[in-house]
Amino acid sequence: MSHPDDQPGFIPPHGGYQTYATYIENAPPEVAANTLLCMIHQTNYLLDQLLRQLEQAFLRDGGLTERLYQARQQARTVPPRPSFRRNRTDLTNPVTPPPNRSYPSNAVAQKQGAAKPKPPTQP
Repeated sequence: MSHPDDQPGFIPPHGGYQTYATYIENAPPEVAANTLLCMIHQTNYLLDQLLRQLEQAFLRDGGLTERLYQARQQARTVPPRPSFRRNRTDLTNPVTPPPNRSYPSNAVAQKQGAAKPKPPTQP
């Protein structure tokens, strides 16, 4: 599978090298050098803008260590989620209602030889 950049005549959305090719390849050396200097200045400007944005984000949101600390603090204040492992009782809520045995999916298979539970007595 070929990349679109490899196809002849493809021009990327930002123009790419094709935009400046005539000023570099078919121009006198002074014009080519001036074109390259302009491209360098444009690149420096864009990098300066990126650095300013990163600095503002750092001052607003903090660095990696600060964000990790905040995430740990939030995780400690949120109650733990219940475990969904099979054959494990919920220890956080000792009074749990019995499952509805009328549905086959809620029925618990009895081991052979195990004593059946006694039905509750009514007073």
